[in-house]
Amino acid sequence: MSQAKRGNPRHIKRNTKRAGYKGPALTRRSLVVGASLSALAAGSGVVGLVACSKHKDKEEASTQGQIIEKDNFENMMEYETVSPDAILEHEYELPLGSRVHLSADRYAAIITRNEKAVPLSSLALFDFQTGSYHITHKEAASKDGNYTLFDMRASDDMVVWLELDFDTQNWALYTQTHASGRPTGEVLKLDAGSSDFNPPDFTVWRHKVYWQISPNAEGPKKSENSLLYCWELGEATGTELWRSYGRFATRPVISKDSLVICPRLQTEGSKLYAPTAINCSNNQMFDQLQMPGGVSPSMTNYVTDRFAIAIEASYNFGGLLGTMGTYFGREGSKFIGCGREPYAQPVQVGSRLCIKNRGSLLIFDPDSKSYYRLPATNNSTDWGDFPASEGSDDKLITYATVKNAQTGLPSHVSLRVYKLPNSAQARREDKPQENQRVYEQAPITVVNPDGSQTTINPGTDAFMVQDTMDPNAQASTSETQTQEESSQAKTE
Repeated sequence: MSQAKRGNPRHIKRNTKRAGYKGPALTRRSLVVGASLSALAAGSGVVGLVACSKHKDKEEASTQGQIIEKDNFENMMEYETVSPDAILEHEYELPLGSRVHLSADRYAAIITRNEKAVPLSSLALFDFQTGSYHITHKEAASKDGNYTLFDMRASDDMVVWLELDFDTQNWALYTQTHASGRPTGEVLKLDAGSSDFNPPDFTVWRHKVYWQISPNAEGPKKSENSLLYCWELGEATGTELWRSYGRFATRPVISKDSLVICPRLQTEGSKLYAPTAINCSNNQMFDQLQMPGGVSPSMTNYVTDRFAIAIEASYNFGGLLGTMGTYFGREGSKFIGCGREPYAQPVQVGSRLCIKNRGSLLIFDPDSKSYYRLPATNNSTDWGDFPASEGSDDKLITYATVKNAQTGLPSHVSLRVYKLPNSAQARREDKPQENQRVYEQAPITVVNPDGSQTTINPGTDAFMVQDTMDPNAQASTSETQTQEESSQAKTE
């Protein structure tokens, strides 16, 4: 692989005279615990950013990009279909309307709706170690407008959230440290902007925050480049880490100790996007894949030693990567994938690859060339379970909106933790161990809001499952869960 494609981070020194977006300003509401008081004081206001390394003015890249032919592709949908071996270890109940984002080992970020219209939402942390749920922020930190809490991510030490003023489309990005799921120290504003620039996509790794700034496609700054910034706890200001010559194709994603972005390269001719993997420890690129020219991925990730790329549309060009589906591979290697329409970020759990497709999750085992369909929790809404994880994880964690079994109306969000064995080979001979909850598809009858009943056919993309821990047991619902199985996650 050429140096332009691999091993040479494309950092660009920021032009502080550039019109429009002025870059992250540490406009300080207060200090973050552990940050230097003098450094933060010096960093208040707009500060020019320091480049991490040199960068060539133009990418040495072919406008054609990486073309994968069918003879260099393994279709995972042709694998052997086997029985599910996912073991449900824990199930928790979250407030209705909760969205779950997991990019850390212990804590998940929860964005949930409030019972009243103002404020619109609250932010919370869920602790998988204790099963506890804590509201961290109920009101916006911004006081100079009608801001609401809009989005959140968390590491095991920090929370980062975005506030948005729906009237003006102004936005602000904040961070704060936390301990045991409780906010500590003061709140720090990392960045702020107007409607000329879209609210940033962002993520957090340990004590680092990454966010992407892109111009509004319909605004006066639409022709400007997009920027990736990085800020670390204790620094005076954020640093421009990457420049995309146009909008980033996907949001930044954390996978273990890697950051995955998808910038547009500076080339003549067609648009050329390049999923890029960066080591979070040193912010250096270690892998990159050039998409076929004109093909824009909808989601990108990095699992073990290869990219995971989701394509929501089918193009009439570009080979395999110009076709709708989810694909795993890297330059110079054979690709594997699934041609189903992707509905969420693909994740890896141990040796398994998990792809969200309609109401269920497809669990692939490339080692044993097998797969199965893990259907959604009992009485879930039509969309079923979504993976909470962004990249590689030790366990499969999903969440779904669940209906009341009697009324058919949504009642809460179910958060489930699965253990996936490393290989599907053993279950072909061995039966599931006693007391393990192995989920398999079975007919389920649900009550609709109008009083009618619907039976889900297990031969279709089912949205319900039968709990087979006890062959004589009925399908579990939120009303029949035992105290041990039910959530400890209650709001304060």
